[in-house]
Amino acid sequence: MRYTQGAARLCQRPNFQRFLAWLTNQAVQDANQAAVALRTQCQIQSRRELNTNPEAGKRYQQLIRQFNDWMNKKDPANDH
Repeated sequence: MRYTQGAARLCQRPNFQRFLAWLTNQAVQDANQAAVALRTQCQIQSRRELNTNPEAGKRYQQLIRQFNDWMNKKDPANDH
């Protein structure tokens, strides 16, 4: 799967939205806000750049690793 498609799907997931809110310390309540937060974190203007800009792709991979770590904590005190 291309990064662009995966990023679009992730932005629709409530868990990813909560992760981005936690990461950015800002409200992320829907897919559009998640897309903005993802673009900010990856330092891009459009998610399409994830497929064409190698540095953006690396930042996206790092963001996904952080998300997976956040999801795997399984701490009941976390809001996820």
